[in-house]
Amino acid sequence: MKYDLDSKFVERYMRQNEKSMNKKVDKAIEMLKNENTDELRNKLKNIDMDQLNRKMDEFDKDKLKELNIDLNKVKGRLTQKDFDYMEKMLGKNGPEIMRKIKKMLYDS
Repeated sequence: MKYDLDSKFVERYMRQNEKSMNKKVDKAIEMLKNENTDELRNKLKNIDMDQLNRKMDEFDKDKLKELNIDLNKVKGRLTQKDFDYMEKMLGKNGPEIMRKIKKMLYDS
């Protein structure tokens, strides 16, 4: 019986986490599309870019699928202009982080 309760808890947690993650992805794309530079800069200045770069190594297509992130939806919403803008906003680590993001999105 305990296993069933744990399974239900884990399942509920994953559903909530998936919704939250999708909202965060949508919000980030929205900020990018609107070129809301001030808000984006404020969010990025609180992020350790070296740590983000290392964290990117933990993600692959399987991990994103596990988080229920629709890669086709993300790819359909982003343009080369968006990637260039993100790279610029990310600073010195921008090119490497963007290379990892593009690899996740476009490599089979």
